[in-house]
Amino acid sequence: MAEPGKASLISSIALLAKTGLSRATLNNYIKMGMIPRPIVKKPDDPSIKAKQIGYFKDSVWGTIEKIKLYKKEGRSMKEIGSLLSLKTNRSSGERFPEIPENDAGMFSKKGYAVNGQGKILEKTLSLVSFSVLVADLQDSVRICAELPPEEYFSLIHQVWKCMEGLFNKYSGAHGQHTGERMIYYFLKNTNFNYLMNAILCALELSENMLKLSNEWKIRKGWFNDLFMNIGINEGEEYFGSRPGLATIGLTAFGDSVNYAGRLSEIARYGSIWTTKNFMNRLSEEERKKIRYGIRRKQHDREVLIENVFSRVMDLVPPDSLKSSKFMDISTLPVTEVFSFR
Repeated sequence: MAEPGKASLISSIALLAKTGLSRATLNNYIKMGMIPRPIVKKPDDPSIKAKQIGYFKDSVWGTIEKIKLYKKEGRSMKEIGSLLSLKTNRSSGERFPEIPENDAGMFSKKGYAVNGQGKILEKTLSLVSFSVLVADLQDSVRICAELPPEEYFSLIHQVWKCMEGLFNKYSGAHGQHTGERMIYYFLKNTNFNYLMNAILCALELSENMLKLSNEWKIRKGWFNDLFMNIGINEGEEYFGSRPGLATIGLTAFGDSVNYAGRLSEIARYGSIWTTKNFMNRLSEEERKKIRYGIRRKQHDREVLIENVFSRVMDLVPPDSLKSSKFMDISTLPVTEVFSFR
C-alpha cells in the first residue's frame, strides 16, 4: 500500500505484463516523452534477482490507455504526444522556470507564443548569448535491445548521474530533450566563462564515460564500449521554457541547438565537434589551450592536422547514405576537439 498522500508505484515488469506492451514499445514511449522515465531502485519484491529495477507512478496506466485509444483513432505518434502534453499541462496548472534578467541589456518579451506542433510556450522569452552542448549515447537502440529493461534504465540513470554532476560543476542549465539525447546550455548572463566551460565540460564528460564503460564491461562481461557523442555550438537567441513531453527545461528558439545536435550525429566513438564560429568567439589565448583539428586519410594512415576546420560536406562522402541528412549544414565549417593543453 502506498503511504497516504503519495502515489503508488508499479514495476516495469508488472507494467509490461498487465498492458501487454513489448519492452521495445515501452522504451519508445519513454524516448518520445509520452511516459516519464521510471525511478530506478532496488526491487520491492525479494523474489526479483535484479539489483535494480524501474518503477513508474500508477498514473502511467491511464496514459497508456489514452495512447491505445488515440492509436485506434488513427492518430500519428507525433500528434498523440502533443495531445498528451496539452492535457497534462492544462490539468496540472504547472508553472515553469524563467531565465532571470540581468544588467547586461538582456531583452525580455512578454506574450504567449505557440510553435508548429501546438505546444503552449512559457510567457517570458529572453534574448541570451549562450553555448549549447548536445550529447547522444552511441548505439542506444542496440544497447536497449541487448539489456533487460531494468538494467537499461539503470545504465541511463548512471549516465544521467555522471552528467548532472559535471553540468553543475560548469554552471550548465538543463535543456529539454527526449530519449538518450542530453542538452545543456551555458548562459552568458549567469556564466562568464560560458564558452570555455562548454569545452571543459565536454572533455571531462568523455573521460567519465570511459570509466563508466569499463565498469559496465566488468559488470556485464561484455565487449560493448559506451560513448557519448558530443556537438557544441554557440549563439544568441530567444530563450524560454515550455511544457515538455517528459522533462522540464529551457528551450532556445533558433538553429544553434539544432546545429549542435547535427554535430553530435556526425561524431562517433565519443568525439567532440564544434563550429568555426564557436572557436572564433574564444580569445586567442583560450584557443591556444585547446587541441583541435581535422583527421585526414593519407596513404592508408590517419593524419591529424591541427588548428584547421572542414566543411561538413568534406567530412561525409557524397555517396554515403548519411550525406542527405546533412545537406542543410553541408557548408558549415567545423572541427574536432581533442584535449585541453
